[in-house]
Amino acid sequence: MFIFFFFQAEDGIRDFCLSRGLGDVYKRQVQAHEAFMTSFTIAKDFSMLITSSKEGCKVWDPETLECTRTFKQEVQMNTVAISPLVYDKKEPRYHIIMGGGVPSREAARTLMGGFEIHLCNLLVEEELGTISGHFGPVNSLAFFVDGRGFVSGGEEGTVRIFRFDKSYFEDESFK
Repeated sequence: MFIFFFFQAEDGIRDFCLSRGLGDVYKRQVQAHEAFMTSFTIAKDFSMLITSSKEGCKVWDPETLECTRTFKQEVQMNTVAISPLVYDKKEPRYHIIMGGGVPSREAARTLMGGFEIHLCNLLVEEELGTISGHFGPVNSLAFFVDGRGFVSGGEEGTVRIFRFDKSYFEDESFK
């Protein structure tokens, strides 16, 4: 069976399934967010989909297209990434990072920024902390392949490289 997902800013998530040889075709569609969707990512084992929007991020079950977790934010989230350590048997970290912020043209007028990167725990559905450094909306995030850090890109033209220190792996609050 092949499953194709379509992500559309206004329409949400759609899937289109074909059962090889039988000709079965069916479609499902869910409205992912109240506002338009800004990004999505798929876990490497296809166990979850994560979308971002103006109200935060949502985790989806790709089999049922049901929302399993929600991370609400005050400002728009533009990007989200899943830690590769979600699958690590020795040092699992069930974390995502998400970033965004008020669009630059509105930041001075509203006095809101929200340019932080948010580290969240998928299991307990809570934010563990924020990481500052950008002076404009965060538009791109990617974990290192080994999960020991990440890269962020901001609207101001800055790319930042973050490496987790020992406390990330030793402190119980980050598990």
